[in-house]
Amino acid sequence: MANDMSGNNMRYDGSEDLRLILERRQPDVVAVAGMEPSTFRLLEDVKRITENHTALTSDEIHVTLAPDRLARLYYNSERAMQEFPHLSAAERYAMSVGRCLQDVLAEYVAADRELLGLLLHRSQRLVPVDRRWAFLERELIIAVNAAGVNINDIAQSPHKQKTLSYVCGLGPRKAQLILNALSGPAGTSLIESRSDLIYRELVTKNIFVNCASFLRVWPAQSDILDSTRIHPEDYDLARKMAADALDVEDDDDDDHNYSRNRRKYDDGPSRYVAEVMKRAPEKLDDLILSEYAMELEKRLSVSKLFCLRFIKRELQHPYADSRHIYRDPDPKDVFEMLSGESIGDTLREDGSTIVVAQVARIRDKFAIARLDSGIDGFLNVANIDDRRVDVVSDELSVGETITAVVKKIDFDKLTVDLSTKPSDLQAAKAVLDQPPQDFFDRYFDFEADSICRSKNNLEKQISQMMQRSIPHPLFKQFNSRQAEKFLQRRKVGECVIRPSSLGHSYLTITWKIAPGLYHHISVQESDKPNNNELALGRLLMVRNQKFSDLDELLGVYLDPLIRKFEEARRYPKFYNPDTDPSYRHQSSSHPEQPADPDPSDPNESAQAMQDRLARHAKRYVSRIERHLDNASRATGTGSYLLALDYENPGCLAIHFKPNPKAALVKKWVIKVRPNEFCLGDRGRYPNVGTLINGFKTIAANISSANQNSAPTRPFQQLSSHYNHPPPPPPPPSQHQQQHQQHHHNYHHQPPPPPPPHTAPYPSYYHHHQQ
Repeated sequence: MANDMSGNNMRYDGSEDLRLILERRQPDVVAVAGMEPSTFRLLEDVKRITENHTALTSDEIHVTLAPDRLARLYYNSERAMQEFPHLSAAERYAMSVGRCLQDVLAEYVAADRELLGLLLHRSQRLVPVDRRWAFLERELIIAVNAAGVNINDIAQSPHKQKTLSYVCGLGPRKAQLILNALSGPAGTSLIESRSDLIYRELVTKNIFVNCASFLRVWPAQSDILDSTRIHPEDYDLARKMAADALDVEDDDDDDHNYSRNRRKYDDGPSRYVAEVMKRAPEKLDDLILSEYAMELEKRLSVSKLFCLRFIKRELQHPYADSRHIYRDPDPKDVFEMLSGESIGDTLREDGSTIVVAQVARIRDKFAIARLDSGIDGFLNVANIDDRRVDVVSDELSVGETITAVVKKIDFDKLTVDLSTKPSDLQAAKAVLDQPPQDFFDRYFDFEADSICRSKNNLEKQISQMMQRSIPHPLFKQFNSRQAEKFLQRRKVGECVIRPSSLGHSYLTITWKIAPGLYHHISVQESDKPNNNELALGRLLMVRNQKFSDLDELLGVYLDPLIRKFEEARRYPKFYNPDTDPSYRHQSSSHPEQPADPDPSDPNESAQAMQDRLARHAKRYVSRIERHLDNASRATGTGSYLLALDYENPGCLAIHFKPNPKAALVKKWVIKVRPNEFCLGDRGRYPNVGTLINGFKTIAANISSANQNSAPTRPFQQLSSHYNHPPPPPPPPSQHQQQHQQHHHNYHHQPPPPPPPHTAPYPSYYHHHQQ
């Protein structure tokens, strides 16, 4: 019986209906469930009616308060609506409670991912949902195969059919095929023996070998061994053991002549097994299994001792259930079930739980207040105030809302003792402000934690006090990490304007170059209006270029910069290792170890991010090297490519092999400006075509100079670092002087020399973020 969840259970007296059900149905168990403390009174009424019926009929009926954890998830779910569209919510709730008492494992399996809504541990929300479900699913598989599946039972009970997909050797697809084949008329849907799975072509031989012992046929029509966990491959061993236990000779000819004549197993090949299991299972203890196992090992060269012991145990206790026997919930479980509280978490007896209650009744020396959970709280006159109170009505009134501390929990009466003393409230607040000591291990540094909290609070206060508000649609109150996370879902080329960590005289523009690659541009402000340091400066400067407002900066500086990267992407020699179609089939090879530049988990930790970026760096380098190596071998000459530089955001890189025999790949960094490409201090080029021509000229001159000066060390091969700057070139030739004179106007200012690169190539992503 389920308590009316609408709160109107007192309007309907179902005692007469209950008496009729007890007379007609003759149940073994009557379960009471509900979501309110009033369910406890309903349980007492049901026990009284059942005891009266038992006194008249001598029927043994057990009355219990049934757990309803799954029923709470089920009764309003989409699955419940589809199964019972004509039942009310209370009836669907009662249906789930009854199913759980009959076969709780089938209900857990049928719930599927709804199980994630169960509170199994107070810290479970810290574990990602997919990770939690993977372990839950594993436990369901273990439980289903340990308990076994009665295939005839699930064929006739649709709500249990989900368990078949958890049987080892099957799965959702194979299980559905079996169920479809068994969905015919009642006479054809039943399985009489395990061998029917093969004869009726429900499964193939390999699948049968994998799943047979987990599928139980009960009641067994042909062979009693089909109702045990013993695998069909070991039926002969079981029959031999049964015959030896009875000290009779097993008739092998009868085994061969039996085939599939549908005789009762008492007259079949397992007749001795049936006799041992029914009449004398203790005779199996007289067998010396170790000697028999040694003989089998000599014949078959296979150790069978464990198998023989398993067969003996299964013949004595066929399909014994190792799960705990059902027990009535103890008073603590009942309290949690009916109140919705969690003892030790939301409700404690140590005086640290503060609750809100409404006064329901008042007497001279005590008052009754009702908590939000429906539990009654007892408030003694001595616990109302620190000063002396003689009459409760002088301090409290009916309907008044009070804040109190829980002093004691009475599980048997479903009540709590409360106190509204100011001293008790103050002590409870002091306890709540301190972290629970048992939550941390003995290595936790509480002093360091307090210092970090104080520092974070101070920084938060300063940030809130000094937050800037720039009147621009692209301005966001982000730091660098937040800006990159925001741009992950945006297109390449989009940007945000954000405060700078350098102070209120700077802004930072973060724009997206490619997935996982972001460029942070520092903007210096000056000429603040009215000397207001939080206001936007009238003069903005980026790399000695001055702008009057943010829109001019975006249009004159950032947009041309974005177009330069687009121009590089369109160049035939541009290569992106992350989108190479040659590696498309490898994208899902190791989903548990992602190597993409962008995270797949929005809640990725800092350590996981570092590991993922390191894997991406390694993959990025290896694909570039493999691409150049393939190109060199195909052409028989040196090869080069143009690529994004994840080590230096805002830059490109030329990777090249001077010749096919070169052991290492070289890399030259290219700085990208709004109207030019800078190849270190070797020159400035207005477009990608002139950049590549300049690169080829410089590389050829360096190669010639190296061959003349050190023929035994051609092309200055890099030893261990992949990203050293190119060596200084020889004096420019007459052709180069003419080329430089031709571009004199364009090369009016030589760029500063690039900083030396000392880190090995795979260590990129450690770029400077402002």
